[in-house]
Amino acid sequence: MVFTTNSRQIEKIDVKDEKIISYLNYDFEISRKKLAKELNIGEPNLNYKIQRLEDKNVLSPLLLLNFRKLGFKHYNIFLDKVSKEELEEFQNNSQISVILEVFGPKKIILEVITKNLELFLETSITNQKVEIVELLNDNFHFTNFFNIKINKNILEKEIEKKEFDTLTNVPFGNGLGIFNSLKLDLIDSKILLTLSTNPKLSTLGICKETKLNRQTVTNHIKKIKTQGLIYKKIYGVNNFTLGFEDYFLKINFIQKDKKDISDIINKNKYISISCSSYQSVTTYISVPSYRELAKFVEELESISKEVKVESFQILNVKKIENLPKIVKAELEKNK
Repeated sequence: MVFTTNSRQIEKIDVKDEKIISYLNYDFEISRKKLAKELNIGEPNLNYKIQRLEDKNVLSPLLLLNFRKLGFKHYNIFLDKVSKEELEEFQNNSQISVILEVFGPKKIILEVITKNLELFLETSITNQKVEIVELLNDNFHFTNFFNIKINKNILEKEIEKKEFDTLTNVPFGNGLGIFNSLKLDLIDSKILLTLSTNPKLSTLGICKETKLNRQTVTNHIKKIKTQGLIYKKIYGVNNFTLGFEDYFLKINFIQKDKKDISDIINKNKYISISCSSYQSVTTYISVPSYRELAKFVEELESISKEVKVESFQILNVKKIENLPKIVKAELEKNK
């Protein structure tokens, strides 16, 4: 789950834009009326600026799903190299959601969503030098690139701190990332597919698109959220367009250091996503300069000599699907 794209065009934004990006990244559903008042601009102007940021590919509305609840597993696969032909096959592979070209110990990083890793490797990977990390839990962070102080009094509701899987608290699983699969009905699937296409839809908008009544939509969304299938709706930020450098980090540790690592990650304002495995954490981090990255790595490795950080600079994003084709096909079974 990566939110950046390979667009290298730096967009010009002003202080109001910075505040809009920060507030929307913190709370997708913040009242536009209250936000306009907080920023001291008219609501039509606010809506124009938000639409402009979307059109310029700075902001993207996203629905984040917990694929494990549908019986899938989530992996990072690190490759030394791939041929041009293999890369094209990866781009067409329904089980690969993200392809990163990186500079670092490896050259290609894949995000794979699958129910059968052995079959995927047998049919899709010819490179023998691979490293595989199963991602057990996901944690979505508030990235405060511009050091904006958030006025929580204007939020529609307090952000739920235990809404997501984290490194130390996993309300949707058993602490090991093993989840009971859900059985979705036709209405659940229809709502999820509709929201995945347009996360900004209100309840009334979903009703219009699905031809379902409001009470039915409300009840099913509540059920889906309660069961932990929907993490949340967010505005993803395209960090490349803001002049930041993007890195993928793999942090190896032993269990006694896990909490200290979690604390450092949760304090860092540049991290968007972290995923934990048995003895490692992977993160996406966007920094204004390499100096910020070096300080973060030094802080992590100062915990103990067992903590080792591998950094990969993201040079290009060859593929990105926040709703992988294999997951979409699973939802469409009920249509």
